[in-house]
Amino acid sequence: MSVVHEWIVENFRGISDPVMVDLRAKGTGEATSLVLLGDNGSGKSSLVDALEFCLRGRLSRRSGAGAKRRREVRNLASRQPPAVITTLSDGRSVKRGGGLSGLGPQPIGRGEMVPEFSVSPIIVRRHDVESFWLVSPKERQSFFFDYLRSDYRAIVLPEKRAALLAAHENARHRLVMVRRRMREVGNVIGEELPTNLRSAREFLEKTLLPAAGEGPPERKTLPRNVQRAYDLMVSVIDETNRLDGEVRALSADEPDDTKIRGVLNRISDRVSENFAKVARIDWVDSVNLDIGEDQEFDIMLDLSEGTSVAPDQVLSEAALDLLALLIIVEVHVECSTLGQSKLIVFDDVFQSVDSTHRVHAMDHILARLGGWQVIVTVHDRLWMELVRSSLNRAGHHHKSLEALSEGFGNSPRLRGAGVEHSHTLRNVLSRSDQPSLIAAAAGRLLEGLSDKLSVSLACSVTRQAGDKYDLGALWPGVHKILKKHGPAGISEAVADIDRLLTLRNVLGAHYNEWAMSVSTQEANEFGAAVLRLWDLTICPTCGGQYARFRSPSGNREIFSMSCRCADTSDSEIAPDRG
Repeated sequence: MSVVHEWIVENFRGISDPVMVDLRAKGTGEATSLVLLGDNGSGKSSLVDALEFCLRGRLSRRSGAGAKRRREVRNLASRQPPAVITTLSDGRSVKRGGGLSGLGPQPIGRGEMVPEFSVSPIIVRRHDVESFWLVSPKERQSFFFDYLRSDYRAIVLPEKRAALLAAHENARHRLVMVRRRMREVGNVIGEELPTNLRSAREFLEKTLLPAAGEGPPERKTLPRNVQRAYDLMVSVIDETNRLDGEVRALSADEPDDTKIRGVLNRISDRVSENFAKVARIDWVDSVNLDIGEDQEFDIMLDLSEGTSVAPDQVLSEAALDLLALLIIVEVHVECSTLGQSKLIVFDDVFQSVDSTHRVHAMDHILARLGGWQVIVTVHDRLWMELVRSSLNRAGHHHKSLEALSEGFGNSPRLRGAGVEHSHTLRNVLSRSDQPSLIAAAAGRLLEGLSDKLSVSLACSVTRQAGDKYDLGALWPGVHKILKKHGPAGISEAVADIDRLLTLRNVLGAHYNEWAMSVSTQEANEFGAAVLRLWDLTICPTCGGQYARFRSPSGNREIFSMSCRCADTSDSEIAPDRG
């Protein structure tokens, strides 16, 4: 089953100029998962929304009552049409929208969905989880309204369906009333009144006009009250006929409640088991999902004391959000058995889960989604690191990207997440900034790099009170291994750093009046050396270290120069044992 290799977005919501998200691993070219970091408003949700728009034809969000609502997909700062091109892992390209001229295949039709993405939406949003319990049991199946669909052309949202049926009933009632009025003012006795526009024209010519007196029909006029009654009747007939057709189409495309009931019934035991593992609430024995023929979707908890209650009567808000998320995830897992691709996007979802359950829930869900392509958007850097760790534990190869806002109407800029210190140093070097700023940025980057490498190289580190390791504790061990065993480029960068490291201490981290005479050239050399070491040891795509522990080999352990996204080199360095 195909997943996503890359997608390109143009003129879509907050994105104007083309932006490409590439999920292929370096070296292997296989599709990876993704952690997408970005502040609120940076464009990360627009990027994943564009992916769903391309694969499924529209975006759907749920209001506070669980109902869907349309979202504007155009970039409001541009007059050009939106466009998204998605390349799948089987080599196919899918294009939706009229932009990106000359790129990709012909756009697919409006309402058409890529088959393996037609069973369920691909995005689970934070608001979906938070609104789940605002829907009554009678309406809760509408929460899954756009699941199990072959296309969107005939979909009518629940609130529009109700409004259409009400309008149809009102039109039919009005038709009865205007026909009665027509019979009265037209003095029509025993005549069959018209039901469509064609019979209305015949009724006018064969019944009303002959009764208007002698002469050719084309020269006759009806009395004013008769003409008004006739015009009103024609108008109501036209409206009623139109609504008749819409209601017939509506009935032909009634949601297949049998299918969604089957899905929800099949996941009941799994949801109960998952909730017990993650929530660890010992007074709840099981969770029961009861979907009856009356369309009500009841969720009940069986308590250890023998009673059965609705979740919102006994669970905290945090536990309710957790249960909702587990239900939604299991629906997606079940949909994958019905032909849906194993791709899922969690858009700021885990932040809705209380910190008490958050990491445990994430570990459980990502392990449950083994073999899936998972995209997680986050707006917190610490939470990004937790997600990355959880993905690693669950065996998901992934990339980490950061979306940086470039202002209203402009496309976000993507860069590898976790390289913000490198970005700062590159900026001050490019500006030929003050030596103190260069030394400070270089020292900070070197300390962060030493922290990473001290773990991957298994360096010995001198313990300090509170284990608050700084550069003084971290650098000696890293320096010793890399200088002794590193390839030529790395060992040379280490030597240059060691020669100029004093700049970090006397200029970048402390005030010394005499140190202000240090030249910009010396500061630039220090910064350039730190950047060389960074570029030689840190992957710009995933932020992982190239220097990774591999496995025992013979009588010694070796470290290969490789990272999580498979960008490898042939270099090997042996750990210091001294």
